[in-house]
Amino acid sequence: MAEKGKQTDGQRRTAEASFLGLADRLIAALEAAEPTGARFALKQWDSASLERPEPPPACSDMPEALAEPKPLTGGGRSAVLRATRTGATTEATIEKAAVNFSAVSGQLSGATAQRIAGTDSDSPAKFTATGTSVIVHPRNPHVPTVHMNVRYLATESEAGESRWWFGGGADITPVLPATPETTSAESAAKFHAALRHACESHSSVADYPRFASWCDRYFWIPHRGRPRGAGGIFFDAMGVHSQSRVQIPSWQAGLDFCLAVGAAFLSSYTEILQANSGKPYGEAERQAQLRHRALYAEFNLLYDRGTRFGLEIGGNVESILSSLPPLAAWD
Repeated sequence: MAEKGKQTDGQRRTAEASFLGLADRLIAALEAAEPTGARFALKQWDSASLERPEPPPACSDMPEALAEPKPLTGGGRSAVLRATRTGATTEATIEKAAVNFSAVSGQLSGATAQRIAGTDSDSPAKFTATGTSVIVHPRNPHVPTVHMNVRYLATESEAGESRWWFGGGADITPVLPATPETTSAESAAKFHAALRHACESHSSVADYPRFASWCDRYFWIPHRGRPRGAGGIFFDAMGVHSQSRVQIPSWQAGLDFCLAVGAAFLSSYTEILQANSGKPYGEAERQAQLRHRALYAEFNLLYDRGTRFGLEIGGNVESILSSLPPLAAWD
């Protein structure tokens, strides 16, 4: 049966089309919220067009997965918006945003496969994956940075075991302390309320308290001893198999929930953008924003599993690192 075994071509195509459609909606909504008229620069890419650096000389200190990325097939689309001030009375709402879509296949190395639920950790595995991610770094410090991604992965081990699962999440990162003078707490509450509603509307799949706690644990910065932001939800390895971390009734239920997360993100964050982008701020608030962006960059480069997975499989580096802020400060 398809639910318990190998994914069908129809499932793969449906997931790809659904996540590409979500990417289109994210781009349209963010462009509509940007008063300067800036638009996303779209770039289609495929595996054949990726620049692949020569591997370094043998080095025992370099992880196998990073030293020898496996060739991919497939491709995707990167979309980046960079807005600037256009006049004395017009300031950009979005300093940088990225919306990425990919649909790729390849082979996981033993090292990478060990960290992927549903694979045979003792041998390589073939995989197909598709997903959409969005990151927004607003100009106004009163508007939080925000991230969302949804993904679908199917694997087949050398022993012939086939499994699939969904994953994703969304989190909000206010850069100013939650005080009566800022809207940080209000924005975080609005964002969480939308995600809670998405979970409660798909109760056969999602558990908001569990997913919110999972998010808090995932987006923790160990070397700083603090969270990246104000949380959200996180879920991984959502499937029907015994190794799934989240058991769900069907493939369709997993896809429907992923799309609901995308819709909840879109509705709540566009409201936050519109409500707070015109609030006054000064240099002190701007510097606080840049320092908080430094934490964001540290987490994404050191701990984020999506970043690491993309680099290990030889993905599009430009898209993988597009989540980094345009400006940050360490002091």
